Amino acid sequence: MNLNNEIARRHLDAKFDKIKEINIFTRPTKGWIKAIRNALGLTTTQLAKRLNIAQPRIIAIEKDEVLGNLKISTLEGVADALGCELVYTIVPRQSLANMTYEQAEKKAKLMLKNAEHTMQLENQSSSKESNKEQLEELIKELLKGSQARLWDED
Repeated sequence: MNLNNEIARRHLDAKFDKIKEINIFTRPTKGWIKAIRNALGLTTTQLAKRLNIAQPRIIAIEKDEVLGNLKISTLEGVADALGCELVYTIVPRQSLANMTYEQAEKKAKLMLKNAEHTMQLENQSSSKESNKEQLEELIKELLKGSQARLWDED
């Protein structure tokens, strides 16, 4: 197994586990900008002045946030004007370790399927137990080397 990749996955998985536990990043229905602006009691006009932009642009920004159409730089500027920090993250749906293992398993199954097809053409076949052992060994081998090859689409 590539030790650097393994360490990086463990480190990131630990961080992601903390984020998932507290589930703080669920965006409010009307967006973070509007929710924070309203909680502070700021009007769209007041926020626009802080950003040195026209008031209708604030309404457009709030709508664009809900639609997912804002640039990160715009979010950073608005966050700063609201006295906030923008926290940007991509949180995997499952652990990175599981994702990597599943990809190695998928790749190994494809490799074994191709090998099994060749063996059948030669009137050879292997038992289910043997296939399972081969699969586990191949997964281990795939995880030992460069993980980049796991993601090749061939």
